[in-house]
Parts: sequence; C-alpha cells; structure tokens
Amino acid sequence: MRPLSLLLCLVLCGCGQSYDEYRREVDRVTERNYREYRAWIDPDGLRGRKHGYDLDHMWPAKMCWVHGWAPETCASVALLRVMPAKQNRSEGCRMEGCRTRRPE
Repeated sequence: MRPLSLLLCLVLCGCGQSYDEYRREVDRVTERNYREYRAWIDPDGLRGRKHGYDLDHMWPAKMCWVHGWAPETCASVALLRVMPAKQNRSEGCRMEGCRTRRPE
C-alpha cells in the first residue's frame, strides 16, 4: 500500500484508535442507528432487562477493530440484531480473525 493510501485508511477507518476509543465510537453509532431504525431492528420492543434481550453486533466490535473497519461499518443497521442477553453474553468474540490485538 502506498504511504498516502495508508494514511487515508488510518484517517477514514479509525485504524489509529485504541480499542477503547473505537468501541466508544461504535457504541455511539450503534445507539444512533438503533433509535433511528428501532422499528426495523427491534419491531417487538424486546431490548432491555424487562424482556432479557440485548442489541447485538453480528460482527463483534473487537473483530471490526482488528481488521480496521470503520465504526460505521461495525454498527451498520444491517449488522444489528436483538437476541437473548444470556446467549449474546456467552458468545464473546469467537469469530475467525478476532484477536485481542491487531497484527504487527
């Protein structure tokens, strides 16, 4: 990759962010998308403690960060779903390519 292309990637996709910064941005965009598209993502209104459902990212935020994807991609409406909290919290980041840190 040419230096200018690499710099553009770092700026546009947030590759230079720490995971905590990236996760905060993903959460911000996720909440915005959920509010705007709630009827499509959660038509039965199940999200929350009352019903025991979580809003889930089909692609874990950690995996998106590792691969340098933009927070907007990770929090895309097409990649959000509502699922039982117990199941969501037991899954974690097990998808292939989901490491705890970026490759050197």
